[in-house]
Amino acid sequence: MKEYDIKIFQNKNNETQYIVFSTSFMSPLDSLRKIEEELSTQINGEKEIIFDLLLSNGNNSNRYGKAVYDGQKFKFRSFEIVNTPKGSDLRKFSTQYYKEHIEFINNSILSSAQKYLITNGICI
Repeated sequence: MKEYDIKIFQNKNNETQYIVFSTSFMSPLDSLRKIEEELSTQINGEKEIIFDLLLSNGNNSNRYGKAVYDGQKFKFRSFEIVNTPKGSDLRKFSTQYYKEHIEFINNSILSSAQKYLITNGICI
């Protein structure tokens, strides 16, 4: 199983955003080279990529991050934490994703209460 899964999200401005989800307690940031290779088949040019690190970091202030991908690799100086308010469209999209992939949630650092909320579609 890969340590990540890449999905496309349409934000409220109808812009296409790429989100890299963690698929276990292992951080997808450990697989940046593989992610770059996969993105190179989907993206031509510069694009901001969002990382949802819920399963590896928990529901903390460092859950979401972003980085600029230049079409071949990430610009390492562009990595930063993203403040994503509860109830945002991104969090709702993430909750729906994890609700549909319960097998990932079971292999995470999340508490039983957090797992329960997500499997019932409640945004955390």
